Amino acid sequence: MSNDNYLLTYILDTDSTTSEIYKRTASDFTSFSGETEIAPSGISDASDKENVSLSEVVENGSNVIFLWFDYGDGTHYKNIYYSVSTDYGATWSAITKV
Repeated sequence: MSNDNYLLTYILDTDSTTSEIYKRTASDFTSFSGETEIAPSGISDASDKENVSLSEVVENGSNVIFLWFDYGDGTHYKNIYYSVSTDYGATWSAITKV
C-alpha cells in the first residue's frame, strides 16, 4: 500500500464449516493494528464466505483488489469473488463473482 502502509489479509476458520476474512494494517512489519473482519458490501449470504481459501491482495495505485475462493462443498473451487477498496482497505465495494 502507499505511504509505507501495509495490508495483511488472512483466512480464519470460525468453526468446521465457516471461514471469515480478516485484515490488519501496519506502517511497518512489527506493529500491526487489531484484527478486523473484512466485510465487502453485498456479502449478505454466509455461503459467500464458507470454506474460503487462497486470498490474494493486489494493489493498483490507490485501489486494493481482494480476491478469494469459496469452494462450498469442499471438493473443488467453484466460486471466485473480488472486492475493491479505494481507501486502502477501510471500506470495500460490493463483491463481484467472477
